[in-house]
Amino acid sequence: MTKLVGIIRVSSDGQSKEDKAGIARQRKTINRIATAMGANLKLVTVVGVSGSDLADAAQWHEEIVPACQQGAAVVA
Repeated sequence: MTKLVGIIRVSSDGQSKEDKAGIARQRKTINRIATAMGANLKLVTVVGVSGSDLADAAQWHEEIVPACQQGAAVVA
């Protein structure tokens, strides 16, 4: 089975609030991709990090890189 690691990212804490659509929309899109591929999905949410700084985030080193090392492809 295909393995995916889905990255949900918003740049600010304000964008992560429940009344904002960013995280929910990203989650829905990534889940649709995984379902269409019949993939096993691991979701990682990163809040308060700009896209250009993602590789410096703890989640990058603790969750995303290890998943990729175990054969997962990234979807964001």
